[in-house]
Amino acid sequence: STLPDGLAYPNRMADPDRTGGVIRTTFRARFPSHRAWAMHYKLLLCDVLLIAYTYSLVRGYGLDALLRSFRAAFWLLPWGTRGLHRVVHFLLSIPILPAPLIFYAGAFRGVLPGALSRMQHEQTVECERSGLQLMRLADGVRVSFATADGVRLSGMFFMGHDRGFGSGRPDGPSIVRFNGNGEAWEYTDPGAVRDYTEKGMNLLVFNYRGVNASLWNPVMGRGWLGEL
Repeated sequence: STLPDGLAYPNRMADPDRTGGVIRTTFRARFPSHRAWAMHYKLLLCDVLLIAYTYSLVRGYGLDALLRSFRAAFWLLPWGTRGLHRVVHFLLSIPILPAPLIFYAGAFRGVLPGALSRMQHEQTVECERSGLQLMRLADGVRVSFATADGVRLSGMFFMGHDRGFGSGRPDGPSIVRFNGNGEAWEYTDPGAVRDYTEKGMNLLVFNYRGVNASLWNPVMGRGWLGEL
């Protein structure tokens, strides 16, 4: 995908004379093919077909009659398989749950238990403060890029110096850092950033979906629908 036009965040790194080109601060990914799009949404499509199939059976035979007949297996088995898949998916996701729980800033925070909601609010405020400090100390540029399925991921870009393998340009050698468990990019050590940039390497850090400002796009103007 090509980088769309974006407004440079106002700091010295966005100066074309220094960087050899304006740093793009927005990016929208696209599925590389229709097949990739279909594979991504295959489970959603299966759910829609399963609901339609169940509705047709209930409408044609009646729920009571359907439950008392052998035909129940034809729709209970797919639902059971789908439910088991969701349980396994949830169990596999437990190792990465701490970050969304700690740094969640989405539409459902108001309905969470009070202590958890307060902790998340405090973390959001602290992350914003830490992010601004990181930007100032390590010359970062705020960036935002959307995944192909519409999740806006927040991050920060640090441009490497014109030395070593680096060119001092946005399109120079670059490293993308993936957070560990329970981490947010706002807590990145400025010294660790300089370890890369002083060797001429660009560095991009970002938050996974559900962490701080990395949120789903609203649907019909409602954030909770986007998250669902």
